[in-house]
Amino acid sequence: DGIVFQSSTTFSGLAANTIYSITVKNTASGCVSTTATLVTVNAIPSNPTTPTATTTVQPTCSIPTGTIVVTAPLGATLEYSKDGIGYQSSTTFTTLAANASYTITVRDSSTGCVSTGTVVAVNAIPTNPTAPAGTMVQPTCTSPTGSITISSPVGVIFEYSKDAGVSYQSSTIFTGLAANATYTIQVRNTTTGCFSSGTGFVISPIPANPIAATTTITQPTCSVNTGSFTITAPLGASLEYSIDGGVTYQTGLTFTSLAAGASYSLTVHNTTTGCVSTASVVAISPALNIPLAATATTTVQPTCSIPTGTIVVTSPIGATLQYSKDGIVFQSSTTFSGLAANT
Repeated sequence: DGIVFQSSTTFSGLAANTIYSITVKNTASGCVSTTATLVTVNAIPSNPTTPTATTTVQPTCSIPTGTIVVTAPLGATLEYSKDGIGYQSSTTFTTLAANASYTITVRDSSTGCVSTGTVVAVNAIPTNPTAPAGTMVQPTCTSPTGSITISSPVGVIFEYSKDAGVSYQSSTIFTGLAANATYTIQVRNTTTGCFSSGTGFVISPIPANPIAATTTITQPTCSVNTGSFTITAPLGASLEYSIDGGVTYQTGLTFTSLAAGASYSLTVHNTTTGCVSTASVVAISPALNIPLAATATTTVQPTCSIPTGTIVVTSPIGATLQYSKDGIVFQSSTTFSGLAANT
């Protein structure tokens, strides 16, 4: 400034945006240079603009960290920080901890100037879906596989696995499942990659057939020429019975008016499971033959010396035949003697 002189050739701490007139003084002679050298100290450079940055990758269950990318300002001399301490030339910050906020600043490496910060949030790791709930259709004899229908959680973002996550499907229904097996159903959120814990669903064995039926039979008689039978086992509210190969069934235990001399194939059907027993053969005996009317003669008529008569049956004759003169008392002998006269 031509007023204060120093022996050092360096002037520091000079105010910015100022022109300085540099003169030289000879301390031996006291002479000062006649020509001043004008030197300009530039204005303080401006800070970079506040950065624009976004979280381009949010944490998921499969990738539990986030990514932030700076989109502006860009430049060869610019470097970026997520904490104001460390700087990098890349505009991308990866493997950022979840559930945290980061203050992104920009520094110009040529000037040392730093922008104001932009706060960018990385979300928390999303929660897993809840364990699935659902209903089952168990195997029957007519449909020997089971099915599972998931009732929750449901939605377009979910998919389901029955094989520990090996394969997934968007449908909530699993069909054609083998009997007597346990399936662990797992739910995956396709947006977050998060998995639920597994829920075990037990598909029952194919139910057993009813046991073969047992019966008590009433065979035809001389007075009733048809038969009947009553089922004694198995019994139950879900059981029904057929004597025509399963064409028709009835819940009643008794079959009546059955033709004599016929055999019936009796099966038992469980209406709950669809299972059918093996057939029991019920045989109705042939109708009984009514003996022919007896042919008989009075072989001895009463006399004064023997006042009673005798009747002898001449036909029919047979080892299983018995004879009666009053329809009450029967005897195997074909001869009735000592019969009252005049009768």
